[in-house]
Amino acid sequence: MNLLRLLLVAALVAAVVVAAGWYVLVPRWPMPSGPDAIAESNATLQDSNGQPLAVTIWQPREVKGPAPLILYSPGWGGPRNQSRAQVENLASNGFVVLGIDDYANDRAADPDKGISFELLTEAQTVESMRRAARHVTTQGNRIVEVLAALREGQLPDLADRIDLGRVGVLGMSIGGPSGLAAATRDPHIVAVYNLDGGLFGVAARQIRVPHYFLMSSREAFPSDAELTSPDAYTRNYAKVSA
Repeated sequence: MNLLRLLLVAALVAAVVVAAGWYVLVPRWPMPSGPDAIAESNATLQDSNGQPLAVTIWQPREVKGPAPLILYSPGWGGPRNQSRAQVENLASNGFVVLGIDDYANDRAADPDKGISFELLTEAQTVESMRRAARHVTTQGNRIVEVLAALREGQLPDLADRIDLGRVGVLGMSIGGPSGLAAATRDPHIVAVYNLDGGLFGVAARQIRVPHYFLMSSREAFPSDAELTSPDAYTRNYAKVSA
């Protein structure tokens, strides 16, 4: 079973469990589906400019040989533990998962100051698409920097636990196309799982690796009525989603 299929199965199980948990309103964190106990730790890497990159690592307590590495990138401005249920589920199934914050999580470092999509006018929509393209490139570069730091041996305790030749990216929302952007620069990324994200910038023009989308059919396939709606927001949202 290849990396993308393994990633898909584990993440789908977690997504279904989370949905079921909300549906029955059980105030309980969903249990991981895999057999492995999970260890969680935090570390700080340095990028090529000497800037810190905070990461969280989820991994099986007993890693059986070099395991596939999954990098997790959250939604716009999100923290690295945003999809905790999914990454814990992956770790319980034998993956080592390393999460990084979206760069806009640090408002001071975000040139857009928290602004993501504005869709009330055509001009706003065009600028939002440009903003998303810039965001995808910047976050994709952060993912590449993390992989470079790992290859430099900045986390020596992981050196024998991960297979840097089998790397996948799990991205939530804007984190999905950010993973695709990273894959255009780093050939060690062999699969991307896009959780409720679109395609923007370089990710919309170049897809180098197997890529799976998980999103609602309504958002992925807007109706003709939505695409031609007299309401500007409805129409522009449909165009961005299509």
